[in-house]
Amino acid sequence: MSKAAPIVADGEAIDGLVERLFRRESSRIVAALTRLIGAGRLDLAEDVAQETLARALRHWPWSGVPDDPVGWLYAVARRVAVDAARHDATLARKAEQIGRELFAEVAAAPEPAYTR
Repeated sequence: MSKAAPIVADGEAIDGLVERLFRRESSRIVAALTRLIGAGRLDLAEDVAQETLARALRHWPWSGVPDDPVGWLYAVARRVAVDAARHDATLARKAEQIGRELFAEVAAAPEPAYTR
């Protein structure tokens, strides 16, 4: 990434650049992410592609457009996807553990006394 002077004054030009890049690259980004995280996570790949666009729109007006904006989009998308996949895996492990603990508590609970 370049350390060029921020282009705050020309936000519209950056918006246009991001829009053009994203229109051209979004399907390729989604495809690359799908290969990375699996076809069953197409929804996540699409969400990450959108998040990458939003990050470029937030970041580039203040830090300047990177020397390789397409590479920046792919790198950010990959990092966001990997983080999201790790988060999902952690959440699934914790949910499974909680389920096992609850099942063990229910199984260990004494039978209620029934009176007639």
